[in-house]
Amino acid sequence: MSDRSLRGTARSSSLAFGSLRATCAASFVLVVWSGWLIYRSSFVVAGTRYFSLFDDAMISMVYAKNFVEGFGLNWARFGPPVEGFTSPLWTFAMIPVMGPNARRLLRSVTDADLSAAAFPFGTSREIDLGCGFVRATRITYVGELGWELLIPADLAVHVYDTIAEAGQEHGLRPAGYHALDSLRMEKAYRSWGHDISAGDTPLEAGLGFAVTWDKPGGFTGRDALLGQKEAGVGRRLVQFALRDPDAFAYHDEPVYRDGALAGRVSSAAYGHTLGRTVALGYVTAPEPGTPPSWYAAGDYEIEIAGQRVPADASLRPLYDPKSERPRG
Repeated sequence: MSDRSLRGTARSSSLAFGSLRATCAASFVLVVWSGWLIYRSSFVVAGTRYFSLFDDAMISMVYAKNFVEGFGLNWARFGPPVEGFTSPLWTFAMIPVMGPNARRLLRSVTDADLSAAAFPFGTSREIDLGCGFVRATRITYVGELGWELLIPADLAVHVYDTIAEAGQEHGLRPAGYHALDSLRMEKAYRSWGHDISAGDTPLEAGLGFAVTWDKPGGFTGRDALLGQKEAGVGRRLVQFALRDPDAFAYHDEPVYRDGALAGRVSSAAYGHTLGRTVALGYVTAPEPGTPPSWYAAGDYEIEIAGQRVPADASLRPLYDPKSERPRG
């Protein structure tokens, strides 16, 4: 496989398939990413997305794995996160349709208006597809134009076959989880259980933009998180790109800054567009409140099999830093 072919699977071709997420269904709504509730502290316990359907109803999306390892355990300890919360697991399937040609492909199997004006990024609505209806959510975990299709389980095979047949004219190539992992790494998208966990706060993970500080009624862990915001963080998640295109990291490799041990790699994958291994890792500063510029500066090295490999550091995604591609 050439160093561009993996990116071609989900970007240049047209879409990537995978039953990677599970949830529910209904009409046009806004999608919000969030760390789940942050029980009793300022730590993230799961990465989720919310669909606000009505004033008193919403859908929460989360990986099944996260449900068990993250807020599912807290649910067992402390009870449901909100009154009336239910879990319709196993009743829906998810097929992500991703890539520059995703809109063209989906237009061939639905009558819905998929233009950027009618269906902007970060929104969700029910659309017709094949012989049924699915919830289409314009979101991405690979950094390209695309939709996640939430499908009633009894229609999943039909919808998959419909898209696969239509995709023959658009260069469709199914992509697995490792392909998606490579793409998300280039965009510095965080992965629950690797880059964010119950031991990391949104500020340390660089997700402060997702925190609604003035939310009416507040949120669990708000005071603790405000305290950290005022004092400043003492560690930060940083994106790295190895300068040696033949070097490869996995996770947990030591990170050195200016010759001193400063942190560890939380996840890594080969970036086929960038042409080198990309990693995310936490770097510890000399003291809390160290300015963000400090984390991106300095001479970084990542130790792989006993050898230190120079790396470039960034607090912004190395691929499409303004996120223009998913919003087109």
